[in-house]
Amino acid sequence: MQKPILITGASGTIGGFLVESLLAKKQPIRLALRDSQKSPYHQSAVSFDYRDDKSMQKALEGIEQVFWLTPSPTQVKKEEAFDDLEVASRFLDHMKQTGVQHIVRISGMGADLYKESAHFRIEELIRASGIAYTILRPAFFMQIFSIYYRNSIQKQDRINLYDAGVRESFVDARDIAAVAAEAFLKPQHRNQIYTLTANDLLNYKDIAEILTRVLGRNISYTAKSDEDSIQALLSSGWTLEAAKSYGMLLQAVQQGAFSTHTDDVKKVLGREPITFIQYAEDHASIWSKSTQQEKLS
Repeated sequence: MQKPILITGASGTIGGFLVESLLAKKQPIRLALRDSQKSPYHQSAVSFDYRDDKSMQKALEGIEQVFWLTPSPTQVKKEEAFDDLEVASRFLDHMKQTGVQHIVRISGMGADLYKESAHFRIEELIRASGIAYTILRPAFFMQIFSIYYRNSIQKQDRINLYDAGVRESFVDARDIAAVAAEAFLKPQHRNQIYTLTANDLLNYKDIAEILTRVLGRNISYTAKSDEDSIQALLSSGWTLEAAKSYGMLLQAVQQGAFSTHTDDVKKVLGREPITFIQYAEDHASIWSKSTQQEKLS
C-alpha cells in the first residue's frame, strides 16, 4: 500500500497544482494546513504550524516523502513570523525521527550564488541530514502577475515593478508542480538539484507587450526604484528581515543571477516548458475588465 506524501503549502499556488497532479496520478497525499478544517480538497488533512513541534510530529506520522515549501513573507503576518533556519533545523530533526526518506524542497534560482541566503543554508541542512532530496530552484513564478499584480493590470492597465535593467527567467508554477510530482514518483530524481525556468528571458517591458497583445488593450510598465519597492513591502506588512531578503534578491537580479535559462524542465518532463505567452493566454480572464465589472455588479 502506498504511503501518503505530506504536502506543505497545499493551499498555495505550487502546492495546489501539485495536489491536483498527484491526485491525477492516484497518489495518496496528506495536506499540511494552518487549519485542517479549511481544506480545499476532500483529502486527508492535518493542522500544521511551523512554530508548533507537536503539529509537525503529528503531520509526519507514517510519512516517507515530504514536499517542503516555506511560506513566502506575503503569507506570514508580522506577529506570526519565524526564523527560517531555526524552524528548518527542527523540522528536519522531526523528519529524521519519524523516518522520512525523501524531501522535495522548493528553494530559489541562484541560491548557490548567495551562500548566506536562507534558501542555500536550508539546502545545506538538507544535504547534511542523510535524507534523500530533490531540490528545485525555480526562477520567478509567472503567476506573480495573476496574483500580486492582478489589480494593477486589471484596473490600471499597468505593471508597477522594480527596474532590474536586465532580462530575467520566469517559470510557470504548473511546471514546478509537475516536476515535483515526477520527483516523488521516479527514484532517478533523488539527490538531484534542478533549476527550473522557461526558455525565454524577459524584462517587464517585454511582459507588458505580451499582455497588450493577449488582452487586446495597452498594458504599460512603470519602473519602481529599489527603495520604493522595499518600502511598499514594509507598508503592506512584510517584516524588516523579509524586506531585507527581498533587497538582496533585487541585487541578485540586477547582477544577472536570473539572466539564464536551463533545460531542466524538459529533462524531467520530456516536453518544453510553458511559455509566458501560453501562461498569459491561459490566465487572460483574470485580467479582463469584464471580470472586474462582474465583481462590482
